[in-house]
Amino acid sequence: MQIVPRVSIYAGEVVLPNSEGYVGIEVDPVSLIQTASEEYGTVILEDMTAVFGGMPHLDLLRKVEKLDVWVDGGIRVSENVMDVLVAGGAKAVISTRTLQSFSELDKALKLTENVVFQIDYCQRILGRIALQFSSVPTVLEKARMAGVEEFIFMDNCSPSPLEEAERLFSEEVLEGLYVGFLSKGQAEEARDSGVKGVVVQAQELMPDE
Repeated sequence: MQIVPRVSIYAGEVVLPNSEGYVGIEVDPVSLIQTASEEYGTVILEDMTAVFGGMPHLDLLRKVEKLDVWVDGGIRVSENVMDVLVAGGAKAVISTRTLQSFSELDKALKLTENVVFQIDYCQRILGRIALQFSSVPTVLEKARMAGVEEFIFMDNCSPSPLEEAERLFSEEVLEGLYVGFLSKGQAEEARDSGVKGVVVQAQELMPDE
């Protein structure tokens, strides 16, 4: 099972999610990404500025372009995918919380195969495309049929995202799924769960950073 650190940034600052949203911490985002990459390989960069509708941190991506960084950059339309990849992202994370429509996913996959599909979830699918589907597995299967090969289930509310994923998906689906976000302790407990990987905030994995 793979552990994937996630680095969240807002307005150029590393932030941590909490019960009230996000809180900033004093750490250099480039150094944190580099350290996480050295230890774990793949790193997810969650660009909250872009998710909230601002300009993505493409300048930051250029500084880590040689690393395996998957970028959740608030992608709404297919052109946003190429912006992320050209700037240096290894893969573009297309999230349900920002994707305008599945037709944009289809367009993106015609441009590149370096796409990860993320289902953002909080007792239901988050985002406007949720209105098109009756269940979470249906959304994942739609993305799979479109040609996506990498998937993340990002549960933003449950105290146990892994248990929620196990409730929603079959064992076969879980084998190809990354589940987040988990605490470091939950990640250790998930090693025998059968999932492909888990997502943990980078600061929790490297508390001295």
